[in-house]
Amino acid sequence: RSWNDFHVCASQVLLRCPEEAAAVWESLQQEARQAPHPDNLHVLCGTPVRIREHGIGPETNQETLQARASAPTPAPTP
Repeated sequence: RSWNDFHVCASQVLLRCPEEAAAVWESLQQEARQAPHPDNLHVLCGTPVRIREHGIGPETNQETLQARASAPTPAPTP
């Protein structure tokens, strides 16, 4: 449920953003859906992430926002 709430909130914010920001958000959503546990924010957000640097400069594009994560660790059992 918290992922759905976050998605609704972020989508409402992005309605006022340029098309490029909305495209980045959509690509992030697609990546999240492909994650081993797409509905578990603890696993999705708790995984260490390494950002691939494509160059140094003031511009940021979708390629620089893509990240590589190591294999997710299992979520703690409540």
